[in-house]
Amino acid sequence: MENTVKSNKGGLVKGSIVALVSTLILILVFAVVLKFVELNDSFIMPINQVIKVVSIFLGVKVMLKNCKEKGLLRGVLLGLIYTLISYTAFSLLSKSFVFDLSVIIDIIFGSIIGGICGVIMVNYKK
Repeated sequence: MENTVKSNKGGLVKGSIVALVSTLILILVFAVVLKFVELNDSFIMPINQVIKVVSIFLGVKVMLKNCKEKGLLRGVLLGLIYTLISYTAFSLLSKSFVFDLSVIIDIIFGSIIGGICGVIMVNYKK
């Protein structure tokens, strides 16, 4: 039982790191694309949301690599942790901490996406 708890925490840590690193890489790629292609500002927000979804999906996939149960709960947890860590990291980079409704919506969005990805990953393996 104790090994299972440790492996669950390890999976959560690995998954969160993968999600965060994926976000950083995808944002850098997107920034390079923006350098060469002029996009309307209305495209930036949806692309940022896609980056979050892809990052959460990759993190959940890593976290649930050897798990066959509780995908919803674990996915929600990873989405929540990823969102809080990424918010903190990007707030530190921008030197601006603004906790408003958009941050709460991001936390809810990340948790829901994590839960959906968790359910998909657990059931996909079966």
